[in-house]
Amino acid sequence: MAIGRVMTRATKRIAREDRADQSFPVRAFSSAQDLRRRIFVANARRRRDSRRMRTRFSEREVERYRSEGFLQETFNRLVGRVRRPDGPARPKADARCQSGRVLLDARSSHPAIRFAGIVAEFVQRYGANKLFCPTRQHFNRFTNRFTMSSETAIIEFLRANPDASRAQIRAGVAPDNSEATVWRALRGLVERGALSVVGKGRATRYSLAGTARIRAHLDAPYYERVPVGYRREFLEAYVPGETAYLSDAERAQLTTAGAYPESLPPGTYARRILTRLLVDLAWASSRMEGNTYEILETERLIEAGHEASGRDRAEALMILNHKDAIEYVVDHLVDADIDRRTLFDLHALLANGLLYDPAMGGRLRRLPVSIGRSAYLPLEDEFEITAQFDAFLAKAAAIANPFEQSFFVLVHLPHLQPFADVNKRTSRIAANVPLLKAGLAPLSFVATDDQQYVDGLLGVYELNEIALLKQVYLTSYLATARQYTALRAQMDTPPKAALTHRDFVRQAVRNCVLEWGSFRRERVLAMAASAGIPASEHNDVASYVEGEVNGLHEGNAIRYGIPPESVARLQRR
Repeated sequence: MAIGRVMTRATKRIAREDRADQSFPVRAFSSAQDLRRRIFVANARRRRDSRRMRTRFSEREVERYRSEGFLQETFNRLVGRVRRPDGPARPKADARCQSGRVLLDARSSHPAIRFAGIVAEFVQRYGANKLFCPTRQHFNRFTNRFTMSSETAIIEFLRANPDASRAQIRAGVAPDNSEATVWRALRGLVERGALSVVGKGRATRYSLAGTARIRAHLDAPYYERVPVGYRREFLEAYVPGETAYLSDAERAQLTTAGAYPESLPPGTYARRILTRLLVDLAWASSRMEGNTYEILETERLIEAGHEASGRDRAEALMILNHKDAIEYVVDHLVDADIDRRTLFDLHALLANGLLYDPAMGGRLRRLPVSIGRSAYLPLEDEFEITAQFDAFLAKAAAIANPFEQSFFVLVHLPHLQPFADVNKRTSRIAANVPLLKAGLAPLSFVATDDQQYVDGLLGVYELNEIALLKQVYLTSYLATARQYTALRAQMDTPPKAALTHRDFVRQAVRNCVLEWGSFRRERVLAMAASAGIPASEHNDVASYVEGEVNGLHEGNAIRYGIPPESVARLQRR
């Protein structure tokens, strides 16, 4: 008989018994859990292959699993009684059967209880029969859910126990699981960059890496973290052409999101989106510095010069400084680069009226600075600052990929803190220079999580770890690039006739309306030939003139100096 039918009847029988006798309220759960152990543990040990699962059992095996004594023994072995350090042994789970389903209170941090909670969740989601006779699909979902729980527990354990061995991790996180299970979870974390590995064999030690390491580090208040200074080897370790902060796949993803099929000269695309970019970037970058202006207030300030009531004037000045810096980048995009002149000009514009010493704008600092709420101590010697700034510029100039260069600036310029203030603002505007020069969508920071950005910078400052800041960069760019590529698609390049043959089009439209009374293609073509327009462009020019004539009305006739009454007569004809 199919195991599903047998165990369904068994579950219902046990449920009826539970309603009559509450002395053993976990039988249905124990039955399901023990069958899981039978499929995923005993079967794997005997055959040494966890993928060879049995989905049907003999009548004898079913009777064995229905035995109350065996169920009680299995449940005690799985959940057991965990002795607290300051008290007697006590059960750590509360399970009961209700209408054939298992409900489990698994709030305990004990690994066995967490595992039991996963099983209960599985039963509730897929039903008891699915647990008794699992398919490969459900098996994969079940094991993936368990793996996620194990990885979270491993990260929490390594927060408190860095440089732990595999045996220590297993003992502290999953003592009831096999070494292979723990090893698979560790390998998955290492492959995703969440853990770092040192040593081999029994000497292997695991520590947090990437964003997990940053999060664990920032859990401590800044005044309890060990002060760290500027590490020159962080910049020295980057070799343009060999080192890459962004992987090939990440750069390809960014290019797909930010590129546009049509190739335009440098600066053409930037000028088309300038109005939108001014508001977005000025507002977002100022907001990240604590500016309280709303985006609509920022738009009114930039476009009409209207300050928001109840706001500090320094906030309005910060936004207007961003406007000047962005316009500078767009106007000088052909010559702009990540070089000394461009960065000094950007800093001077962004710091205008905001520094206690106006002479410090557009020059390297000569005095020490500190980072608020951080254990990072930037360089103090002005000669060392100059040397590191020159090294930064040399490496940035040698980076070919615009996204890599943009992210490099976003990492190393704030880390060096070469200016007395306004370093992060300068890095955010400068990070857009390589993108705009390549005709890519800009990084406006509108979709950036401010706290994530700050935490990412703290990871760079105190740990020289770029993982979190890179995550912020990727997320922010992908979120806003689609908006700018769509905006660019709405601003197609105007026809050549509207630019190159502007005067000819004006005269041809006037002739059509004032002299000929309608559009005459043959006469327009004759005019084009006599005006010296290349023969290959005659048809395009004539078609453009026809469209302009057909689109005339009393409201736009002024473009060609035509009286409105002449347009009205043309329309009546």
